[in-house]
Amino acid sequence: MATILYLNGTQVYPDGQQSIKLTKENPYFTQSDSYTLDVTLSMGIKENRNFFRNINRIERSKNVERMKCRLVVDNRLLLDGSAKITQISEQEVKVQLLGGNSEINFLSDDEKNYIDNLDLGVITFERNSSQAGDVTYSISKNIRYRQSDIYDETAEARKTCWQFGLVDITKEIFRVFGFEIAECAIDRKPWNEIYVVSAKSTNDVAHVLPHWSLRTFADELCKFFNVSVVIDQEHKTVRIKDNPTFFSSRESIEIVPIDEYSVELNEENDAHALAADNLRFDMSGSEHHDYDMIPDSVRENAVTDTFASRAAAYAAWSAASDDDKKGRIYACPEGKFTGWLHDYSDIGGEEEKLMFTQIDVFAPLVRNPDSDNETELKICPVAFGEIEYGFSRSSSHGITYTYSWKEHIPSMENPTGNDIATRRSVETQGIPNANSAYEATIQEYIEGEASIEKKDKEDRLQVMFMDDVKQPCYFHEGIRNVDEELSVDAGFTDYQYKKAHKSGTQHNLWSLSLNKCEATYYLGQLHENGFTFNLDAKYCIKFLSKEMPDPTKVFIIRNKRYGCEKIEAQIDSQGMQQLMTGYFYEML
Repeated sequence: MATILYLNGTQVYPDGQQSIKLTKENPYFTQSDSYTLDVTLSMGIKENRNFFRNINRIERSKNVERMKCRLVVDNRLLLDGSAKITQISEQEVKVQLLGGNSEINFLSDDEKNYIDNLDLGVITFERNSSQAGDVTYSISKNIRYRQSDIYDETAEARKTCWQFGLVDITKEIFRVFGFEIAECAIDRKPWNEIYVVSAKSTNDVAHVLPHWSLRTFADELCKFFNVSVVIDQEHKTVRIKDNPTFFSSRESIEIVPIDEYSVELNEENDAHALAADNLRFDMSGSEHHDYDMIPDSVRENAVTDTFASRAAAYAAWSAASDDDKKGRIYACPEGKFTGWLHDYSDIGGEEEKLMFTQIDVFAPLVRNPDSDNETELKICPVAFGEIEYGFSRSSSHGITYTYSWKEHIPSMENPTGNDIATRRSVETQGIPNANSAYEATIQEYIEGEASIEKKDKEDRLQVMFMDDVKQPCYFHEGIRNVDEELSVDAGFTDYQYKKAHKSGTQHNLWSLSLNKCEATYYLGQLHENGFTFNLDAKYCIKFLSKEMPDPTKVFIIRNKRYGCEKIEAQIDSQGMQQLMTGYFYEML
């Protein structure tokens, strides 16, 4: 028999009269992979009845569990993944086979696996002495972590919370689902220095994540970094590949149409169009975003003068009146600038000083001003605010010392409150209570100080860079000298946003800007696509092949290059039919 199907390691027998339709999709276009339509398994076959334990009989419970599957055709493994039952009758059971990205989609959507419920690691601590700060931390999984001050907008309080590396979290999530990372285009500086920002006082990695399925997380990751997730079903490995170079190293396959081709023309094609769409961050509503992403109405209608360079823009701004400095946008290839009043009182200077300031750092990436096609990125830069902080402490001599300073720190809402099991405090500098775990009270649930409703989580994942360059904050009252500088670890979303007007050591030249800027590395560089396709015209072409081609390769059709969205083949008891159907987009 040329076609063999295994479920949970046991051979079952498809209906010999049925032709199984196998589809292989290209994750570059669809974020999907291999799957079949329904495969019919007759209950008239003893081996099938034994495997399903007579599930076709009405008195049998229909509690169906996920099954592992392997589809072998002509001694070749075509699909290795999961199977789910779609229909049961007295005569037959129908199953759908899913592999690669399609299996991931099934595991996350059908089985309701959410990333904030996974075991991604927990930070533990060991006290080295009786001193509160003398503590050694460790984590149970291979995920980088840093402590950072953060402003909790819900609690209206500054905290010290754990932040975790986004790339490391990505790797661990796929490991939980049984896939090792064989290639990761984003596991390099500065992209592996991006941290998930959280105002939750938790030591559990998963609890800082939104309530997303794996499918949603993978989709948002692909949109943010402009990558594709390619899964090797047989070896259970994942390759996260740069889209701009996705096809550059791929082999070419030449196919010959055997029939008249057809072309579906549609200006609103639903194919994966990240390479062609305009892009926009789904920014939070924090007031501390202020000038990092200005409203569309301001961007489109404000008086804007354009210059060839930043130096020319600055020269024109310097020569302008104060009204024009504050009332116009000075644009150049390096960004947009205007006059902005900054508070310098925390370093002993003027309370307000008009500075030439970059604005709209995280503006949308507009590839086509006339297009309404826009992709929204739910992984987005966190807001930063200059937060004043102070506290009083009494000494053993009865003297009260007061500290007060400002820090430039991330600012975000925390609608679900802290973890029930672990609550941190500023007084212990982020060290858990060593004596007992914290348990929230019913009163705190009712009053909103704690929450157990995951559905209330914010539907975005806010991020920032963290490097090893410490930044200053300034005491302006207390036992320390006024304006004395204190260096602290600090995250950032752009190396000069809210930094260029203050003294201090400059961060690494990194930015989450989608548009060209003066940073050495900025997110928009990842979206400079080396390949584009005419997504308005989908070619449907029939061709002959002894093997099912890899849809991620480049296809040569009548001396033109095409990218393949998907290939469909028919399989019967004698093996795979050579007549196949492919859907293609012309490479421009």
